[in-house]
Amino acid sequence: MNSIPDYCKALADSKLASEKRRFVGVSVVKNESDVIEYFVRCNLRYLDAMVVIDNGSVDETRRILAALSREPLPLVVLDDDRVGHFQGRRLTGLARACAQALGAGYVVPLDADEFICAPGRDAYRDLVEYASHDTVPMVFWRTFVPTPDDDAADPNPLRRITHRRVHEREDIGKVVIPASVLEDESVVLLEGSHGLVSDRGDLLHATFDGVRLAHFPIRSAAQFVSKALIGQLSIHLNPDRVSGSAFHWKAMFEHVVDSWDVSPEALREFGCIYSDHHASGLVFDPLDASFAPACRYPQLAEPDVHARVAGFLRAMLSQHPVYPVARTRGLLERLQTATTRTEGKAVVKDVFDDVVRYCQSVDHSEGNRDRRRIRRVHLPPFEPCTETAARREAVGG
Repeated sequence: MNSIPDYCKALADSKLASEKRRFVGVSVVKNESDVIEYFVRCNLRYLDAMVVIDNGSVDETRRILAALSREPLPLVVLDDDRVGHFQGRRLTGLARACAQALGAGYVVPLDADEFICAPGRDAYRDLVEYASHDTVPMVFWRTFVPTPDDDAADPNPLRRITHRRVHEREDIGKVVIPASVLEDESVVLLEGSHGLVSDRGDLLHATFDGVRLAHFPIRSAAQFVSKALIGQLSIHLNPDRVSGSAFHWKAMFEHVVDSWDVSPEALREFGCIYSDHHASGLVFDPLDASFAPACRYPQLAEPDVHARVAGFLRAMLSQHPVYPVARTRGLLERLQTATTRTEGKAVVKDVFDDVVRYCQSVDHSEGNRDRRRIRRVHLPPFEPCTETAARREAVGG
């Protein structure tokens, strides 16, 4: 399932089709078993529905999503097993399908490690609508970072990880898509949902106060290792990749293949520089108790690094028939039988070298769309009685 008609049919036949859903979250997830249940339960406090594409997870992510979808939650789970980072294209198509099939007024792209933070459901909606008059709302991260002092016995990363970065990049945010913007068929999401671009001209993006995304990109050693290995390989298989983008994946990958063991100190270090060349200090600022919903499937949440990496390699081999199969099948067998970490990391490094050579051989040209810069304006604080005049002044209208 990878086209707008496919998505529309699936949504029209789903339990979400019985009523109009104004705010709909869309996500592409892969191997997020340690956080996926919290992700769904927490974000549905603000959204009318969520549509999640599972991208060939080989851990228990898909099983947890299936269990959640059987609950009386406004959640639909779709499948797309294609290997590689095609997130921008997938989510653009899914956003259009949500607008067409569900009547969504706003489509909210979210990664599985992102959690909406706002004073409340109504306040969130008021703020997004305030920021969407002739502009594209953009929300900044509030990135949380694991530290050696975290309570390792607590399985909930939203409760366990209590420190966040003091400073966040001010040139990167996550968009909320007004359905009206999607009427322009040339509009597409940038990779990572960090902006919208159109062939018809620049779209003005509006940042605003009152809403943030709590961001938990690094949560444990096991999750870090699998994220680094699979993420870096996927990026190299993406024909839309742009040189120099996702630099943090490269640094994480190199750390894993060089040392394999990931200490609590290393997790803290990489959390401080995730998606940012400049390290930030940390401040103790835990999320409130509402981010600790009852978890029904804790027995499925533990990450399995070996299963994740081996499963990814199998999918990669099955979907890329011109890949140097004989060599990599041998490498996969070596990985499955590796008895030491030294042997295992040597195999992973060999696989990565093979992937790079393969990508060069099939001429994955770099996409130009991601190179476009987006225009932004920061709005004044939201005040219901005066917001129209203040907003017009801010955007020059």
